[in-house]
Amino acid sequence: MNLITPDDARYDEARTVFNSMIDKRPAGVAHCATPADVRDALQLATSPRYDVAVRAGGHSVAGVCLNDGGLVIDVRPMKDIQVDADARQVRVGAGRHVGRVRPGDAGARPRHDRWTCVDDRCRRSDPRRRVGMD
Repeated sequence: MNLITPDDARYDEARTVFNSMIDKRPAGVAHCATPADVRDALQLATSPRYDVAVRAGGHSVAGVCLNDGGLVIDVRPMKDIQVDADARQVRVGAGRHVGRVRPGDAGARPRHDRWTCVDDRCRRSDPRRRVGMD
């Protein structure tokens, strides 16, 4: 886990999202590359008790992937893809954007459905329409 705090030169970049109207200042941003890093970040957040926000793609227009004074767990580095062609299963890392998971990734042809979720409402996305706010 790579922990970035306000005194780090990388802090402003770590807390910035695509929506420049969002200006939240977390106590720290934990860049996590493995599930063990996420576990360590969660343990760090328990003492002292910090509010936790999770950032996967930074797509939240409202900036809910950040917080003020808490810990942001940034899983964007977790972009791995594991394919079990025999079982017809694909495991995709939490930081991988769905638009970057394609048939043929990792040498297989997995079937996947794309869904768009806003708050608690989800709908199937039209694969012909590419909408992204990377």
